[in-house]
Amino acid sequence: MLGAATAWVARHQERLNRENVFPVPDGDTGTNLTLTLQAVVEVVGSSGPDDPRGAIWTRAAQAALAGSRGNSGVILSQFMDGFAAEVASAGRLDASVLPKALAAGSGKSQSAVAEPREGTVLTVARDVAEHVARLPVSVGFDAMLSAACEEARDSVQRTPELLPVLKEAGVVDAGGWGLALYLEGLLKGFRGVQVPEFDPPAEAVVPVPVGYAKGEVPAVEHGFDIQFLAHHPVHPVDQMRAELQAMGEYGLVEGSEELVKVHVHARDPGAVLSWGCAGAFITDIVVENLDAQTAATAKDRASTRDQGTVHLVQPARSNELALVAVAAGPGFAELFESLGANCLIRCNDTYNPSVGQFQDAIRTAEGSHVLVLPNHSNALPAAQAAVAGLPPASATVIDTPFVLSGVAAMYRFESSGEPRDSIVDGMQEAADASVYGSIAKSVRNSGSERGPVLEGQFVALAGGETVLGGWTRVEDAVDCLLRDYLQPRFATVQAGQAEFLTVYRGADAEPEQDAAVEALVAAATSLDLEWVDTRQRNHMYLFAIE
Repeated sequence: MLGAATAWVARHQERLNRENVFPVPDGDTGTNLTLTLQAVVEVVGSSGPDDPRGAIWTRAAQAALAGSRGNSGVILSQFMDGFAAEVASAGRLDASVLPKALAAGSGKSQSAVAEPREGTVLTVARDVAEHVARLPVSVGFDAMLSAACEEARDSVQRTPELLPVLKEAGVVDAGGWGLALYLEGLLKGFRGVQVPEFDPPAEAVVPVPVGYAKGEVPAVEHGFDIQFLAHHPVHPVDQMRAELQAMGEYGLVEGSEELVKVHVHARDPGAVLSWGCAGAFITDIVVENLDAQTAATAKDRASTRDQGTVHLVQPARSNELALVAVAAGPGFAELFESLGANCLIRCNDTYNPSVGQFQDAIRTAEGSHVLVLPNHSNALPAAQAAVAGLPPASATVIDTPFVLSGVAAMYRFESSGEPRDSIVDGMQEAADASVYGSIAKSVRNSGSERGPVLEGQFVALAGGETVLGGWTRVEDAVDCLLRDYLQPRFATVQAGQAEFLTVYRGADAEPEQDAAVEALVAAATSLDLEWVDTRQRNHMYLFAIE
């Protein structure tokens, strides 16, 4: 279970790094959690079948503390410590012990933080413990741990509503997501699912700040991340904690009389290290420049947070048609660019461009006439209003209510060689005839053709709108979409109107889910299968007959 949890977190390391904005946007939560858990595997990997279960979990918690990195690693180690104490006390881990272990893990992690905040990993841990505590023991260990995983995911999705800095950045809490992945990994290990192992992440090499004159010291905003192990400290842990918290921010001091993990953010690492040396024998010393880490990840985070920018790919010649397309997510931006778009309005999955942005893009694209693909029903009115406010006959809006209808229209786009009306009619015809569906996660309770849909369930959407139903497994949603909606339309192949089925993969899709989708598609149709990685979050999978 611990090996699978480590591998599962490691698989998401870079995604966790990209989500990390609190307490400091230094982009290292995924790395810290993976290194922390790697230390656990190295210690407990030699455990044998006769070792007491409680002892294994206790050694795991001790290894997590000793190998913990960053706030996220220390908090996870404390969660594991509380969890292990309950398992060791009971001498077993089953459905009767799991609720107590999760509650103890939540409580221990809460006590590790001097100023706990809602919307963080602490909230996720508490939500999971409270949810599982309401379940009867009769449901069994597998179902109980599965319920814990589902609640963890749901709690993570709620974190932006509790912590404004997350909502502003358009991300969830990275530490909370890391805990959810850890629990999912435990469940995979319990079920015997093989998660490919990952090597420990390499230490990030951050750039040296540039642009400063000789002898000038750059301003320090976040300071330094200082961590070390204190062996046999001369002062009690409580006293050490109080002294450290007076020296900086986010101070964490956890451990025992023999070994204490120290972690703090401070402006002067020398003062912290001198304090540590005066009261203990310190090892595993880590000092990292938080400002340099933040600068190294700022550009990537800005691109994922972008709320809509006009991006010129290539201006059209004065005698050619030009094309403007709304591209939600970097994958679709790359696709529309490769299909010949002259100008893109690049935005995130939930942003609707303004009238002014459409007009700016139309002017930027140049050409003799501009065709506009809004690619979302909510963006269509703004596109039409933008065209109405420009000189007559300068642009035409193609009604593309969904991004995949926009892709279908792009396949019929020609910048020259045909009359404009013929091109417009052909693109609109292709958009209207496009056949597509998608899989997403429901953000609220709702209804469908098959009955109620609960918040957090996977939903299958026909044509981007009609909800076919909700499921707890993404594979079941895909199966319904293929069987009940797309499969009856595969007959168009016989008429020579379709050649392949394209699956557009979202950012949250996992490799094992990809494999299940591929198997379901192979069973449903003889169409050639093509994959496109969109890296967008609104839909886990999108399907189009093309």
